[in-house]
Amino acid sequence: MPVDPAGEGWQDFARRWARRYRETMAAHPHVVPLLTAQTVSHPATLASYEALAQVLRRGRFGDEDLLHAVTVLDCFVLGSALDAGAPLDVWADTGEEDSALASAVRATRARPGDRSLRSFETGLENLLTGLAPLAGGVGTVGA
Repeated sequence: MPVDPAGEGWQDFARRWARRYRETMAAHPHVVPLLTAQTVSHPATLASYEALAQVLRRGRFGDEDLLHAVTVLDCFVLGSALDAGAPLDVWADTGEEDSALASAVRATRARPGDRSLRSFETGLENLLTGLAPLAGGVGTVGA
C-alpha cells in the first residue's frame, strides 16, 4: 500500500487501507494473535499505520480521537481477517422455525457470495460513518 496518500479523503483512504490490510491478514490468519500480543514496531507496519494517521490528521481528527479511530479500524480488520478463514457456515442451522439466527443462516446461504466479505464491507461502511463526526474536531470519543 502506498504510504503517500496526499489528496485522498480520509474515508476513501481508510476504506482502501482496511481492505488491503484485511486481505493481507486473511492470507496469514495465524499471525493475527502474534500482532495483538506485542507493540507494533516493524518499520513497514508502522509506515502503514502512519499513513492512516496522517490522513486522519488531515481530516482534522484530534490526537485522542485519531488514536481511537486507528484502534477501532485495526480491531475490526483483524477480527474480519480471522473471520475470512472461518467456515462458510459459522453458526449451525438448528432448523427451528422461530429461531432468528437459524433464519439468518438460511437467508445468507441462499445469497451467493462470500458471507465474510459482505459482513466486512457492511461493517467497514458503518464504522466509517460512525467515525465521521470525529472528523473536523466535531466530537470526542467518550465525551
